[in-house]
Amino acid sequence: MQNMAETQPSPTNPDIRAAGLAKVDGFLFGMTQRCLMATIEIAPGVDLAALAGRLENATTPYRLELDDALPLENIAGGDDASAAFAVELARAVRGLQEAAGIPVCGAARLNELHALADGIRRMVLFLPSFHLPSAALALEAVLGLGNTLVAAPQGSEIPAQQQQALDALMMRLRGNAPGGNNTRHLIRAAHGLGIACRVLPLGVLQLGIGKSSRLFNSTSTDATSVIGTIMARNKLAATEFMRRADIPVPVTAAAPSAEAAVAAAKRIGFPVVVKPVDEERGRGVSTNLCDEEAVRQAHAKARRLSPNILVQKHIDGSEYRMLVVNGKLFWAFERAPAQVTGDGKQSVTGLIEATNSTRRDGRSTGLHLMKIVVDDALVAVLEGQGLTLESIPEAGQRVRLRTVPLVMDGGELIPVFDQVHPDNREMAERIARLLRLDIAGIDFLTPDISRSWREVGGGVTEANSQPQFSPMSRHDIYEVMLGELVPNRGRVPVALVIGEDTADLQAAVRDRLASAGMRAGLASDRKILIGSERVSQGRIDPFHAADLLATDPAVEAIVLFSDGREILRKGIPFERFDLLVVDGKGEVTPEQRRMLSLVHPHLDGPVIAVNRSPLAELVARTLGPDKARLAGTRAEVAAKLCSAVQAIGQTD
Repeated sequence: MQNMAETQPSPTNPDIRAAGLAKVDGFLFGMTQRCLMATIEIAPGVDLAALAGRLENATTPYRLELDDALPLENIAGGDDASAAFAVELARAVRGLQEAAGIPVCGAARLNELHALADGIRRMVLFLPSFHLPSAALALEAVLGLGNTLVAAPQGSEIPAQQQQALDALMMRLRGNAPGGNNTRHLIRAAHGLGIACRVLPLGVLQLGIGKSSRLFNSTSTDATSVIGTIMARNKLAATEFMRRADIPVPVTAAAPSAEAAVAAAKRIGFPVVVKPVDEERGRGVSTNLCDEEAVRQAHAKARRLSPNILVQKHIDGSEYRMLVVNGKLFWAFERAPAQVTGDGKQSVTGLIEATNSTRRDGRSTGLHLMKIVVDDALVAVLEGQGLTLESIPEAGQRVRLRTVPLVMDGGELIPVFDQVHPDNREMAERIARLLRLDIAGIDFLTPDISRSWREVGGGVTEANSQPQFSPMSRHDIYEVMLGELVPNRGRVPVALVIGEDTADLQAAVRDRLASAGMRAGLASDRKILIGSERVSQGRIDPFHAADLLATDPAVEAIVLFSDGREILRKGIPFERFDLLVVDGKGEVTPEQRRMLSLVHPHLDGPVIAVNRSPLAELVARTLGPDKARLAGTRAEVAAKLCSAVQAIGQTD
């Protein structure tokens, strides 16, 4: 474990303090994320039950609550007030990170809770996080807020200084978050499916291990065509490419200057759309422009984002996103701009307020609809419909509040997958095929997605090589996508062998797996092999060995040999193991007992132990006779290990 420096100065003689923060290198307690070990000390006399409630009220406006896991697993027991305070700490630390876009997967764990001789209460929390320094930052901020609340009169407002500190914390946490909504949802989905997740340089995600792993940069993968991506990101080039392939696209022209944009609009015919060539998510786009001055203003708006501007013929209809994965239409939804529906009683302002009452503030996480903000642009859209904020629309009348369908501006995503006409489906699949994209988002304007484009018209406005897969349109969309793209849920057989002087066992395992045609990665404290190739030697750390073997797509199975000392100090190198081999002679040591309890929550399969040894008896007693596989000699151990690895590999 690595000690972490305090993230901010502690007040003199605080009532609550972090007496120790340490980053755990491996995995513990069955967690699928690494965790921060925090030792919290609480001075005598602090009313923890009241403080838990005040912390909840103070931090709730800043945090994002998720319902997919318990906030805390209480192993230590203790009094109700201390447990309530620990739960609130865990909820706040998790919720602040989640609001900033940092995934926290699974429950925290309260492992110790006891009183010291001087009346100080001490608890030890294990807090999982995608980014452990951010967990430390959030914890220190919550503890600092707790000290302020302890000193403040009951019912008093949070001091402005603490509110500013929370605002500053959120800015800092957002800077630590993985980029883009896709990435955080991929991380969360992978953990939910039991797919190992590693972060590589440049923020690239490796999901899975060995030959069952895939690389993701948002929704670009190791199989995504670089040339297709370059073309898709240049809207002018992509439109021309699709036009040549007889894909329905709007007439498009480059517009390097405002006057060129006006000339293009006249040539194409009003109304038109002006947009940057190389921006995404609707940034800088202006639609339904009907006169020269509107085109000039739209060009200036787009020019602030990019020097490369285009003009397109405006197409009437709704905007749809069709997602194609591995050549097949995967999902489709309508991207509806912010709008309200009249009831014949309320004004537009009242309808907006009623809609916002069901939505949340802050940056979109792809989990919630955003509140609609009234500004000059919204008022202008109303004026175009002959309305004002005070107008009372008729019952059932739909009132558009934005021209571009953006979730950030209060837009909605409406599932339409079952309504897509076969011709429209085939068109989307063909575009992805032409651009050689394994994942593509096709933006299509049409009056009716359930009718063929050949019949009712329409046009493809963009082909996205890195599309957003928003869970607002389908809650399990990332899980289903990973099921399509990551083979065997990212698993290859992983075995952990714990014992001393296992060189002969290593050689036997290597030879047996090689003769079976399986290219295995084997690691000990002295060398790492992939098949017969020695890729590293010298003093080998088991965590380095685990990462090296997990990231190589040639590896079909992993067998990690260890004396257990580093694992006892740092945790488990892999989130999950399929097989454990324990090799010990003589009486069972306390270290071996600890090792079994440490590995047990991460073990999916059996344990192989040498028959008639005290350690084998402990395995049978601890894990149950149905999980123990006994072997008489090391040769039998090697045979059983390799047989189990091969069987697991065939199952995968």
